[in-house]
Amino acid sequence: MFALDLKETRETIGFCGLVHPSNQPEPEAKYAFLPSHWGLGYASEALPKLLAYGHAQHQMNKIVATVADEHLASQRVLTKAGMQFSHSIKERDGSTTQVFVWRV
Repeated sequence: MFALDLKETRETIGFCGLVHPSNQPEPEAKYAFLPSHWGLGYASEALPKLLAYGHAQHQMNKIVATVADEHLASQRVLTKAGMQFSHSIKERDGSTTQVFVWRV
């Protein structure tokens, strides 16, 4: 995982990284920002660089990302970064998770 800092102030405003949650075979892109920094384009800036890093440094040709059904802004970030909707997962609590895939 990488800390995401503002260049001007060096304030840490979030994180991003590539993980294998629950030992899943595909690497998964994760990111999060402080709510005060939502909607400012930081995720749209960080995610394409994270995907490129995964491919260039770790030869990852497929990376997934998951997002809650109601988080439309995050779904737009994933699509803008070149990820495509793959499928939905119905969770035990009744919620729905959207799965997006990026391939080289």
